[in-house]
Amino acid sequence: MIGGPAVPVPEPVVWLLLGDKRGDNAQVLALGQALGWRIVIKQLHYIDGFRVPYRRRGASLAGVDLDRSAPLIAPWPDVIIGIGQRSASTSRWIKHQSGGCALNIRLGRPRTSLRHFDLVISTLQYGLAKSARTMLLTLPLTRVDEPELSQTTIERQDSFAQLPRPWTTVLIGGKNTRLRLDRAVMGDLVDSLSQYHAEHGGSLLLTTSPRTPRTAGDRLQELAAQKWREIPHFLFRWTPDISNPYKAMIAGADRVIVTNDTVSMVADAAAMAKPLSVYELPPKTGLKKAKFLRPFIRRFCNWLALRQESGRPVTLLDICYNYLTNAGFIRPPRNIPIVFARLNRLGAIKPLGERSVGLPMAAMTMTREQAAVVRRIRRMLAERYGIPVDHLPTTEALAPSAISA
Repeated sequence: MIGGPAVPVPEPVVWLLLGDKRGDNAQVLALGQALGWRIVIKQLHYIDGFRVPYRRRGASLAGVDLDRSAPLIAPWPDVIIGIGQRSASTSRWIKHQSGGCALNIRLGRPRTSLRHFDLVISTLQYGLAKSARTMLLTLPLTRVDEPELSQTTIERQDSFAQLPRPWTTVLIGGKNTRLRLDRAVMGDLVDSLSQYHAEHGGSLLLTTSPRTPRTAGDRLQELAAQKWREIPHFLFRWTPDISNPYKAMIAGADRVIVTNDTVSMVADAAAMAKPLSVYELPPKTGLKKAKFLRPFIRRFCNWLALRQESGRPVTLLDICYNYLTNAGFIRPPRNIPIVFARLNRLGAIKPLGERSVGLPMAAMTMTREQAAVVRRIRRMLAERYGIPVDHLPTTEALAPSAISA
């Protein structure tokens, strides 16, 4: 029975299942730290070429390289947090070992039936349906580690500290299945930034990303040398294993411009409450013969998602589509435009070329949504143990140094 005098409750233990993608790991760590409970990192490694489809792995350790991964042994956790599809079967196996007591929290898109998880926290871009088992966020979970950021800023801003203010940081993503980023597009971006600088002055701080095509990066470097002799600028081309001033460039920026192919870069800038503008990459034209139907499937799924996002009355088509999506039979294509549409509606972003800039509404939205996620998980764990929520230990969000492996 819930109620009565408060009784001591052990601090919940949270296992964070980390993989090989830094961006995914950052989201898992952000949620784990926001909960403020005892965190144990479980670094997982996988067997290359393991061919059993994710949907068929069930609650198992299939595909996990146990020799290289952190040990998965008792005592079992109270909460399991993982992301995507790769560790989905592992988190189900851990929950089974706990006697079904552990909360199985999944971020992103597991690409299997959502009934295997207690809560799925996803973003609009993945097209999951609203349900009692899902929370759909505008942007990915992000945590700004102030001490680490301050140190990074001190170390990295030497590269451009002498440049005149205001600083406009330009975050350049890459091409995807829908958008182009080639030499011609890079030329247009450089021209647009030249016009922007003529109006706003200051300095341009540019960084490419792992997804930026090499030829496009080459073109950017050529044009910057040719056209920006009188424009103060700093260009960092992403290279593996080289310290990246990315976060320092965002932290020091007075304004941020980002290409519309990336949600994670928008989240990083929004988390630091930076005014945002968007450079829109042009769409690809023409259809590949082997993927002739994919654009039509994408348009249909995006149309349904926009219907639901606009709050229109639910139809039988919506009900069927949502059921098949949540059951894992349909995997909607990523829908990045719907994220930018919501941010635009909130006034958080503006197209490059408009004199006004996006307000820091995205930062407030992210803070509000993350707080709602934490409340939801606390409530679920309290219900599982049959105690009031306020009987659960409450601590400040953890710093990375408080996390154990």
